[in-house]
Amino acid sequence: MNPRQRYIETLTFGNPDRIPFMPGRPRESTLAKGGRVIREELKRIEPVLKDGGYIPGCDHGVPSDISWPNFVDYSRLLAQMTGWL
Repeated sequence: MNPRQRYIETLTFGNPDRIPFMPGRPRESTLAKGGRVIREELKRIEPVLKDGGYIPGCDHGVPSDISWPNFVDYSRLLAQMTGWL
């Protein structure tokens, strides 16, 4: 079972211990840390991202503790992973 199927099963049958990621966004604390931590987080969600049906992003805007350079780095890495760059 791939991560997307596991997530759908979790929503359907209600087993919160099996949720493989936070739906809709990478952990925002990761974006604040920058560099290697951002790359590791994107690597973690890459299988679900490549499988489709998952759109990463910050959920109510970008928190103030995320620096502009870190956000640009995240956006660039995400664009490369999705084939936009």
